[in-house]
Order: sequence, then structure tokens, then C-alpha cells
Amino acid sequence: MRTRPTATTNRRGGPTSPLRVLAAGQAITAAGDGAWLTVWTIYLTRFGGLSASEFAVGATAGGALALLIGVPLGRLADRLGPRRILVALTLVSGIALAAFLGVRNFWTFLPVALVANACDKARVGVFQVYVMGLARRRERVAELGKQQAARSVGFTLGGALGGVVLALGSLPAFVVLILANFTTNILYAVILLRLPPTVPPARDSAHRNTRVLRDVPFVSIAVAGGVLTLGWSLLSTGVPLWMTHHTDVPPWTAGALVVLNGVLVALLQARAARADNSRRTATRKVLSSAVVLGVACLLFALTGVVHGRVAMLVALAAGCVHAAAEVIFVAAFWGLSVALMPEDAAGEYQSVASIGTAAASVLAPLVVVPLVVGIGATGWVLLAGVFVLAGAATVPLSAWAAGRPSHQETARHTAVENPDGPPRPSAGAC
Repeated sequence: MRTRPTATTNRRGGPTSPLRVLAAGQAITAAGDGAWLTVWTIYLTRFGGLSASEFAVGATAGGALALLIGVPLGRLADRLGPRRILVALTLVSGIALAAFLGVRNFWTFLPVALVANACDKARVGVFQVYVMGLARRRERVAELGKQQAARSVGFTLGGALGGVVLALGSLPAFVVLILANFTTNILYAVILLRLPPTVPPARDSAHRNTRVLRDVPFVSIAVAGGVLTLGWSLLSTGVPLWMTHHTDVPPWTAGALVVLNGVLVALLQARAARADNSRRTATRKVLSSAVVLGVACLLFALTGVVHGRVAMLVALAAGCVHAAAEVIFVAAFWGLSVALMPEDAAGEYQSVASIGTAAASVLAPLVVVPLVVGIGATGWVLLAGVFVLAGAATVPLSAWAAGRPSHQETARHTAVENPDGPPRPSAGAC
């Protein structure tokens, strides 16, 4: 991406980094998302005329659609510029969120859920490409960490607001929340339009067609990352059910762990992203995060054996270890995916890298719930083993990806031509 951040102007006339403005936009839209995701199951089953199974089908279908459109959208971002695609996805997502007000049965819910969920998940990869375009080359992972920290702050605050709406339980409160979420998306789109565009690099004439799907090492790393990303769905799927059916800790403990996770990620993610995340270091960190995540699973299993205050302390320890694993993995996986992508196909490659997150959200209820609720503590042990194996698999896969001729050629050109990042964006680019 041939870009370097240019300054915007704040109210006092001083320069403001576009990345700081973007982080503020992320916090705003994440607050709306956090509030909505806290209440949408209750709202749609109570006021939308859906059964729990109908809700699950629609939510899953939206995530599945995101898997299909992710790569084409990434390819489009490589051609037209990521900001333009990000604005379009944000606007469509906001309109779809407002359309939830009209849901009265499954058939009105399904198209709305498809559009809203698919746009929300598909824009993750496009957003990462835009951030990398605004940042200097050596600061890309660090800037992604700052954006994630801002998003975690907004999401946590939004979750608290959603909790208030659930406590009120009235239809007007839900309506106000949905309209507020719509407004945050529109405001975010306006913020994006005020930020500088980035210029897509010239695409190699030898690679006119989609190439990431033929890059077996990179796709394999994305799959391994997707397996590990299942671990971040534990707090919203497996842990609440586990604590309800297999432990004697208070029911509110699961919610407290979600808040704890948000706070720790907000505090630590940017710092983790600033550390060395070169390919080799990032590979080791992915493995380390898998081991730490495995330890968190074993601690969650232990909460079903101990009782009383000890169980509460173990649950809090498991939440802290789980958050540490997430922080390490996210920064390391960014470093790995950025190091292994060709510059002229960043949209394609980052879309595939982010597909793991979308796939995990689709598969988490189908994988985690049967293991944790159906098998019990043994399920947690199995999950720990799967996570460690996925982390270990990234070591040979990373070496394989780094050894392919296309990556070595890209690395040489990057180091020789522009080690710090390319020139400023063109005024007319989008």
C-alpha cells in the first residue's frame, strides 16, 4: 500500500493523526456492536417472533456468507482501495441493523441477519488493510494493536449499556439501543470519509487472478489460526453453560469474566503489538499463546471440581490466563499474516487471515458447546489438546510459507525499495 498517514486538524487547529481518528471511530462503532450483541438474542426471541433454534440458524448463516464474500471483497479492496469498500460495508451494515426493528418472524429475520452479520465480519480484513495502508511499514502491527485496544474499550462500554437495557426489559429500551447502534455505524462511515484514502499498489501482471487460495502454506496458517480463534468464543459460548450446569459459582461470574477480558485486552493489546512480531518471533508467540490457552481450558475444567470461594478464584485465574492467551495470539497472528502477505494482494491475504475469526464464530456453538456441556471436564482437556496442536502446526507451516519463492522475492523488494513505508496517498484515490 503506497501510503503514509497525513495529519487532519482538530478543533484547536493542531494536527491529529488519521490513525487516532480511526481509533476513535472504532471505539464508537464497537460500543454500538457491544450493546447489540449483548441483547440481540433476547430481543429477537422475545419481540422478533423467533425460537432459539431459528435465531441460531440465521446467525450461523450470516457468518457462513461472510466466509464466501471475504476474499472477493479483499480483492476488490486491492483494486479500488480499502477505504471505499469499508465505507460501503459500514453503511450497509448500519442499515441492516436498523432493519432488525422490522423482524417479526424467521423469514423476515433471515435476510436481515445474512446482510448484517456478513458485512460486519467481512469488513474485518478490509479494515486491517486500511490500517496497514495508513501506518508506516514497521509500525503496522503496533497500530493494529492500538485499534484493537480502542475497540475493546468501546465494546466493553457497549456491553455494560446492553446490560442496562436487559435490566429494563422494555421494548422502547431495545428500540433506542438498535437506533443507537445504527447511528454509531453511520457516524463511523462519516469519520472514514473524512480520513485520507490509500493508493492500492500496482498489481503484478502475472497474478491477475485470485492467488491467495492457491497459496497452500498461507491458507493452512489461516486454518490453524481459525482453530485457535475458537478459544476466544469460549467466554460467550462454553463458559456460561459450563458454569451453569457443572459448577456452583454464581451465574453472574460468566458476565464478570467477559468484562475482565475486555479490560485486560484494552490495557495490554497495544503493548503486545508494539513488541517484536517479525515472522520467526510471531511464530513462537502463536505457539506460546496456544499453550497458555490450553492452561486456561484446564483451569476452567478445574472450576467443576473445586467449590465455593476456591472455585471463584480459579474462575478468575482462568479468565486472566485466557485474556493473556488472546492478547499474545492476536498480536502474533497479525505479525505472521503481515510478514507473509505480498503487498499487491494485501486485501486478498488479510481477508483470508480474518476468515478464521468468522469461521470460529460460526462453528463455536457447534464445537465448544457439545464438548463442554456434553462431555464435561474431559471436553475442556480435549479442547486444550486441540489448541496446542494447532499452535504447534504453525511452526512448520510458517517455515514452509517463508520458503516459497514468491515470499522471498516480495521480502527482497520490500527491504530494498522502501523499508519504512511508501509515500503519501494520492489526493484523488479512494
